[in-house]
Amino acid sequence: MRNRSVVLVTSDRIIDRRILLMADAIMATGWNVSIVAMPSPHMVGQEDDRVIRIGGRKSALRVGGVAVYRWLRQFLFEGAASSFRHLAARFVEDPEKLFFNLYSGALSSMQASVFVAIDLPVLSVTRWAAERAGAALIYDSHELYSEQELSAWERRKWRQIEEKHIGACDLIITVNESIARELESRYSVGPVHVVYNAVRWKRESSRSPVFHDAFGLPPGSKIALYQGGLSPGRNLKALIQAFELVETQDLHLVFLGDGEMLGRLKATVDRHRLGCRVHFHPAVSQEVLLSYTTAADIGVIPYQPTCLNNQLCTPNKLFEYVAASLPIVSSDLPEIRRIVETHDIGVLGDMSSPRAIAKFIDCALSSPDRLQRWRSNLESARGILCWEREEAKISGLFETIGAVPGKDVPRTPQDRLLDPNHS
Repeated sequence: MRNRSVVLVTSDRIIDRRILLMADAIMATGWNVSIVAMPSPHMVGQEDDRVIRIGGRKSALRVGGVAVYRWLRQFLFEGAASSFRHLAARFVEDPEKLFFNLYSGALSSMQASVFVAIDLPVLSVTRWAAERAGAALIYDSHELYSEQELSAWERRKWRQIEEKHIGACDLIITVNESIARELESRYSVGPVHVVYNAVRWKRESSRSPVFHDAFGLPPGSKIALYQGGLSPGRNLKALIQAFELVETQDLHLVFLGDGEMLGRLKATVDRHRLGCRVHFHPAVSQEVLLSYTTAADIGVIPYQPTCLNNQLCTPNKLFEYVAASLPIVSSDLPEIRRIVETHDIGVLGDMSSPRAIAKFIDCALSSPDRLQRWRSNLESARGILCWEREEAKISGLFETIGAVPGKDVPRTPQDRLLDPNHS
């Protein structure tokens, strides 16, 4: 091929762990990597030098994209990774055209061997850039995007966009088996390769007192941890209300993260007078995250199957809990069940209401022997459910892409036809 360079394109403002680890894995096989992302003036931790922000000094925005982005940005809460994408779908008639206008200026001058679309919003414009450059196209679907808690119109629109472009991909990757099989069945594509959102294996996972110190908790206090974005649709209000009913002595709930729901969740805590039992800690950088995760006794995932995307999810926190040897207390969802039951590292049950959550958490913590068994099993599981294994998959896939003859082709009318502004 002309060169060994890869461009990862994401609609996130905060570059998530999976993207950075994928970039590391690709670079380790000898490729150069750039990451093109949304503007983000305030970030958790220091910016990665591989990141190019659209609209920054190293890129450009088309005029239409600038106007709409500036209008939508007023609705974005600080640190939101996905709010822009959802607002775009809700308030913009043609989200495909919006994301094309936002990204095409930055991507039009980029020459690479491979372009990777990270999630559905940027698939169209990434396909355009790849075909324009005669490059391979990879689609890394982090979720079943068109099956989120969206209106029927939004779901239909995103599904049409995915159906239009997914067949042009040279390689499709996703986060778990259920989503892989759904994409294969829905669009008659495949094989769709699974790469888990795992965490790098670390030899030590000793417990940290960071939450006890931050909130002035007695040394013997237990901590139930929810970490990650505080977003709608995650059943977080019910989780808080459950702590009016939890009977386990000296058990505290800690939220580690930021997001759209933060103000409303704090108001719920105040309304139920749970300030002495429910605590909020701001998001921390990926470099130090696990030292916070290990401060807890159990990791909670209260998601409900309110949409197909939630039903089939394997959230980042699942693998972060494993990496920190934290027993998992989760709703019974199929892909989470696959991991928790295979390795016997936690318990699955009813988390559909505050009363059910309280009863379930009390039951999970009622047997010290069972908790110890889960912790012992986690010591083995975190050596299996680790990024080093997933990294080997990425390396193998890119060796396959690297073996394909170069796709250097001149620009053709197809380039214009892929532009959603073209008529």
